[in-house]
This record gives sequence, structure tokens and C-alpha cells, in this order.
Amino acid sequence: MKNGKYAIVSVYDKEGIIEFCKELNFLGYYIISTSGTYKFLKENGIRSIEVSSITNFPEILDGRVKTLHPLIHGGILYRESYHKDEISYYGIPNIDIVVVNLYPFEKTVLETNDIEKIVENIDIGGPTLLRAAAKNFERVIAIVDKNDYNFVLETLKSGNNTLEFRLNLATKVFNYIANYDAIISSFFNRYTSTKFPSETAIPLRKFSDLRYGENPHQSASLYVIPLIDSEGLGKINVLGGKELSYNNILDIDVSIDILRNFANKNFCCIIKHNNPSGAGVGDTLLDAYVKALNCDSISAFGGIVGFSQKVSKVVAEEIVKNFYEVIIAPDYEESAVEILRTKKNLRIVKVNLLPTYQESFDIRGVNGGLLLQDKDLSSEDIVNCQVVSNRKPEGKEIEDLQFAWDIVKFVK
Repeated sequence: MKNGKYAIVSVYDKEGIIEFCKELNFLGYYIISTSGTYKFLKENGIRSIEVSSITNFPEILDGRVKTLHPLIHGGILYRESYHKDEISYYGIPNIDIVVVNLYPFEKTVLETNDIEKIVENIDIGGPTLLRAAAKNFERVIAIVDKNDYNFVLETLKSGNNTLEFRLNLATKVFNYIANYDAIISSFFNRYTSTKFPSETAIPLRKFSDLRYGENPHQSASLYVIPLIDSEGLGKINVLGGKELSYNNILDIDVSIDILRNFANKNFCCIIKHNNPSGAGVGDTLLDAYVKALNCDSISAFGGIVGFSQKVSKVVAEEIVKNFYEVIIAPDYEESAVEILRTKKNLRIVKVNLLPTYQESFDIRGVNGGLLLQDKDLSSEDIVNCQVVSNRKPEGKEIEDLQFAWDIVKFVK
């Protein structure tokens, strides 16, 4: 084995890897790579050493076993102060950069129900390489994000390869692996109908930082849950207005849940502090809006207005007569958007009112833990309820009771 610096590169997503490896070569690194990456690098003129030529053992089991070998992991995990002689004795390469991204398990789950294909996209060697590199951040640079390639190169060229730099990359790796494993466990919980396992992890991916939380002194971010394949808050389309706030998002979430119950009607709800302050069904969407506003026109000030149908120019002209924080609808006429945008701070939000994901949970933080419960997706028909009074409701009374029942479900 040649003396020198080694980087092991094994990536599924190959974007940016050619330029990165060229620079590593220029900086004096020998590159070790697995079969697919090796072939890709070679085709693009990058000098690389195939893993099997280091281990003197072929990749086996249809590629399931490639890098799980002491000549690879020894080169990553050895400690400078303790193991230098042992590394030299066994001819183990000095690997101090590990560049890995993983098989696309989440993407595969969203594209197919073929369990064999899904299982084959559970990466084993990749997480093991990353975990080893991140554990040995004292010496090794662990890279999991292609967006860090340039940053790492600049750091190496400037000579600022500090312990803090490596520790920050290692922290990113541990978060990435934890999320990857949580997505896998989430899938298998669903696949085996395991609702509340004794131990679990909830996969979360940051969607955006927020200006602040419920109050200005609190920091906050919006996270989305992978594999939730409905149109969640991570997929809303903001057509105008200020950045959404923490409180806006809470109110939008309530509004979406209410609107889904009335997706086939001309319906409007006005949300204030996570509660419906007004709601109405009408012959037209404008009629529904007027009814909702008249429920409590005082509380409507600064509220969130949700519509179940496309917002027209006529409805928009009425909306801008009052002050609201957010307007939500499945669609808007172009002329309506133009009118709404005259209110510069008004957030105009387009959402898909597809039914919510059937296996989602309400999650609430408590001191030292979380409360999880099934999301309330019930939609009981009033006519099937037991009537305990002497007179049974009839006709319009039943309609009104059904409407009240569907709205009061969302009152806290």
C-alpha cells in the first residue's frame, strides 16, 4: 500500500463528485471507491483505486458486501496516538476523508410497493462508513452532503482543517444517519401495522427556519415528516405576502383540516388562535364568506380565511375590505391574486385539499417527552346518532346539526 493520504468515495448521487475528486487528486489524495462510483470516476478521467484491489477480496452477494473489511474500516477508525504501529504493520491505508451518500430508500418507498426492491435500497455499507468516520472526527473528515464539497475544499486549501470543523461535519452525519434509519423504521412500522412501538424515532426534515416562534423571544423551524405522501404543509404554495410565521402555520394547519371536510361545497372558515371564529356554507363562495364573517366580525380581524373552492375576483374584492393575515384556497383566479396582492403583507396560500395521510399522528411536546395520538379523521353522520329527546330533528335541523358537528370538532 502506498504511503500517503486516502479518501474513500462511495456515492449514489454523483452530482458534483467529479469536480470534487479532481480537486482531491490535486491536493495529493489517493481515492478509493466502490464499483459503481469507481466506474463513474474512471469514465470521467479521475484516478481512483477500486476497493477490491485494497482488500484483495471481490464485492460479493450482488454488491451487498463491498467495504465491510478491516483494511477499510481500520484505515478510518485508527487513532493517531494509539494505533499507528498497528496500521503500519498490517499495511492499512491512512483514510482521513470519507465521502458517502446513501441508497434512496425514501424515494423507492414513494415510487413502488415492491417490498423486495424497497429492502434492497436499505443501505448497509454507506451508514457504516459514515458512522465510523464521524466517530473518529478527531482525525477524519466525514462528508454526507454534496453541498459541502466546495466548503471542504476551501477549508483544506486554507489549512483550517480544525477539530471544530470536523466535529461539525460529524454532527451533520449523525443527524443524517439517524433520520435515514428513522425513515426505515417508520416504513416497517407502517408495513407491519405497528402503531405505537415500545421504541421508535420520528424522521424529520427541516423545511424552513421561521422568523421566531409563538413569541418573538422564541426561535422556531418548520420540519416535515418523510413518507407522508399527502399534500402537507411542506408542499403549500405561497403566492404573495410576507414570510409565514409560526402562528400562521398553526392556524393554516387547522384551516386545512376543516376545509377537507367541506371540499365539495362552497365553504369558508375564519380561524383565530387555532379556533374557528366563523364558518359558513353558501350557494356561492361569496355567500359562504359573508356568513363566516358575520359569525364574529370582531374576531375575524387579523385572522386566517380558508376557502374550499377557487377564489374569484368577486370574492377577492370583498376580502381586501378587511385585515387578514392569510388567505388559503385550493386555487385562485389570476385577477383575484392581483387584487389580493394589493395588500402587501397578506399571505396568499394555495393548498391541495386531498385527504390527509391516513396513518399520521397528532404530536404534542410535554416536559421530557411527546404525546402521540391518532389524528382525528372521523366523520360521523348525525342521522346515525342516538336521539335522546322526545322529538327527533328533521330536514334543515339535521343539516344544521351536521354542520355544527363538523365544525365543533375543531374547537379547542
